[in-house]
Amino acid sequence: MDDWNDPDGDIFIYYISKETQTPAAEGGGYQYDPVVCSDKYMVYGEKNGNGLYLYDMGTKETETIFMQDQEDQDCSNTYVVWRERKTDKFLYLYEISDKTTEKIRDTIKLDTNNEIVSPSTDGNYVVWGEENFNEKDIYLYEISTNTTTMISDNETFDSWPDISGNKVIWIQGEPGSMDIIVYDTVSKTRKALGLADFGLISQPRINGNMIAWTGCRSDKYRVHYSESGFTITMSCIDFDVYAYNLNREELHVVETSTDEQRHAEVYGKNIVWHGWDRRKNNKPKIYMKTIQTTATPIIPQEMVLSSLVKGCAETEEGMATKFGEGTEQEPKIEVIGNDIVYSRALKHLCCRKAVTGRDASGSVINIYEVWSGIGCKCICFSEIEAKLENVPSGSYTVNVYEKGTQPGSEEPMEQTLIISQDVSV
Repeated sequence: MDDWNDPDGDIFIYYISKETQTPAAEGGGYQYDPVVCSDKYMVYGEKNGNGLYLYDMGTKETETIFMQDQEDQDCSNTYVVWRERKTDKFLYLYEISDKTTEKIRDTIKLDTNNEIVSPSTDGNYVVWGEENFNEKDIYLYEISTNTTTMISDNETFDSWPDISGNKVIWIQGEPGSMDIIVYDTVSKTRKALGLADFGLISQPRINGNMIAWTGCRSDKYRVHYSESGFTITMSCIDFDVYAYNLNREELHVVETSTDEQRHAEVYGKNIVWHGWDRRKNNKPKIYMKTIQTTATPIIPQEMVLSSLVKGCAETEEGMATKFGEGTEQEPKIEVIGNDIVYSRALKHLCCRKAVTGRDASGSVINIYEVWSGIGCKCICFSEIEAKLENVPSGSYTVNVYEKGTQPGSEEPMEQTLIISQDVSV
């Protein structure tokens, strides 16, 4: 979060488990729009220097990524993405481990006259919006194959995309009648949430199977006209905070106060936003609320998890399969009879071991890749498979997470969603 009360715009980190606030990236110019990439990195912009910076929360060191006018930065464990602000025509991707920057979209060269907006990245994908006077569409870039695909329906207005695991979301429609679309990168299908009574939806965000946004229902939405009858402004009487659980298909009303609520973020079941009383013209404050769900029966424990790890990640000393000796495979979840099989093939630091684990509650199954080891200064290749056997017939949501310890320490990694998929057994 950036400090609205500080004219220099310094950034602070709040640790939920410790309930403590720590200053980060102090000094320099006006710092803004911090984004936490993982439990190790944060990326932020600096207005006075027109720059983009990567902050290491462990060493407290700052690295300059980009020294031109930029905006809309986002990041994952591996990549940082942003758009160049001067023309809004260029999209850049920075790989954190290699410290390399690549221009992955140039709408001037493509001769589309589109402006690039709202980029987001997770795993092997980057998603963003492109718009001109007549169209607003959503594009998906697959990093490993260097391919770009339009995933929205070009007959509708689509905006504000975000991505988590294998799910991409965006707003469809115009003010007065809006909905949220969910796109699955595995099945390549789109589904609307069916939020028919929402007049305005702003900046939806997704983490795992939880979506959060601010906006208002139709009864709080107003259109103001000029004397000649032309629309001049469209707004909510008050912006409220909402969340939607994809697993349960449940809409949650998180906050409806007289305060103005904006810029909701979500991590797990925690919804964070900033709000202020515009009637008093006071400064924003940061709020957080945890979404509560009803407990459901435990899935039978006779299910057995078997795992197969090939390559470097078989042992903490593993350096047997250097990257380049194998082909990377996107994470995937398959159902074979009464077994659920997860697999992927990836490059990673040498001297890192991976094992798998699982837990289950209700209709939700969680599979974990648990990583440990010092992490050597080379890149290796491994194949990981986890098979959950004897799964009772039914419909389930399967989530796969990456967790463990940081390379060379006992500090925990941030648990990160790799893939999430609804299956029928």
